[in-house]
This record gives sequence, C-alpha cells and structure tokens, in this order.
Amino acid sequence: MLTWKNNDALAHTVTSSDGMNCTPGNALDVADRELNLGIDPGGTASHVFDTPGTYPYVCVIPGHSMRGTVIVQ
Repeated sequence: MLTWKNNDALAHTVTSSDGMNCTPGNALDVADRELNLGIDPGGTASHVFDTPGTYPYVCVIPGHSMRGTVIVQ
C-alpha cells in the first residue's frame, strides 16, 4: 500500500495519467482511472497496487502541477 500525504493548504488529487488526456487542469474521463484520489489539506489517501508496472499520475486541479510515477516491482 502506498499513502500520499497532503502537506499543502489546498486540496490535491492523485489521478492516473496516460500522457494524453489527463494532465494538470484537465479532468477529462478521470472516473475510470485506476487512481482517482482526492486529498484534502492535511489529509492522506492510500492505494494498493496489485500488479507490477509503472503508474504515472498528476493532480488535475487547475493551476497545480504535481506529477509523479509509482514503480511497482
């Protein structure tokens, strides 16, 4: 299990990104993403990755540029 903690004063998301239509500020078709977690200020969100692979993610809230990649071996 991986847990993200939001130390910011603003909400963030952890949303799967396929590099095409899910980029910061663009919330198109996020409902069917493996990752689609909202994290309130001071809050946490967790996800269990069952399959090895590379999982890129972004924050889709406009004006935020958070990006990351989870690598599961």
